[in-house]
Amino acid sequence: MTMNNRRIFLRGLLAGLLSAVACIVYNEIYQRLMLTDFREIINVGSIMGATLFGGMMMAVGYWVLFRFKRQAMIGWLNVMILVFSFLSIIPAFSMQLPLHIESPELFVGLSAPMHFLPALVFFGLEPFIPAVPRTASAA
Repeated sequence: MTMNNRRIFLRGLLAGLLSAVACIVYNEIYQRLMLTDFREIINVGSIMGATLFGGMMMAVGYWVLFRFKRQAMIGWLNVMILVFSFLSIIPAFSMQLPLHIESPELFVGLSAPMHFLPALVFFGLEPFIPAVPRTASAA
């Protein structure tokens, strides 16, 4: 595995892990502040799985572009990632929650922000773990 591949997949893994931590903290804070309990629907395992999956899928997208020498398409891949992040919220709006859940209207407020965190962290890690290492410029 080349250095670029390692950097890309490290960035995807870190994005998944860091966004998982942020989502778990947000989940706990939101549920305590709103006096809700959505543990039957969303839990630590599902949050970890979803964010790791998202982080690694973004890394695979970058890897494919580098593998086929299409680095100029990274901007379009980033746009696709953002579009998929928005589209992934649709099931949260249409989800039928169990009848015994109190305040089901608050579920969207809990789950919607979590859909953006993996992409936000992945893009935020670019200055620290660039897909292509930066060369030192002559001063």
